[in-house]
Amino acid sequence: QGGGTPGSTRGSTRGGTRTRGTPPKRIRVTYSHVSVDVGDSAILKGISGQANPGEVLSIMGPSGSGKTTLLNALAGRQALSGGCVLLNGHAHIKAMRRSIAYVMQDEVFFGMMTVRQIMYFTAYIRLPDTMT
Repeated sequence: QGGGTPGSTRGSTRGGTRTRGTPPKRIRVTYSHVSVDVGDSAILKGISGQANPGEVLSIMGPSGSGKTTLLNALAGRQALSGGCVLLNGHAHIKAMRRSIAYVMQDEVFFGMMTVRQIMYFTAYIRLPDTMT
């Protein structure tokens, strides 16, 4: 989408309408003491943190460590056993949830790239020009 060609503008397509250079809503995601149980197993226990607007956040860990479960819990796709997730200081609101997304695990990157290089590359091709 543009990819840095002179005169081009990166943007996004929503509902068939292209929005050029429209910055996304600025949402801070704060999570405190998040726990998720599946059956008798504790998948996450007491996880806290924050994702700030305008920043790129990566969650890394070995297979089976709960990365996808955490992302699903933050996005409101997974029920919490404990703790809370706040969007701009408020409980999940459907209108705000539409502004939140994450990139699912994808094995299309070159093995020779570092995590930092992959994050920069992904941000470059996905974010509007107004964000760095």
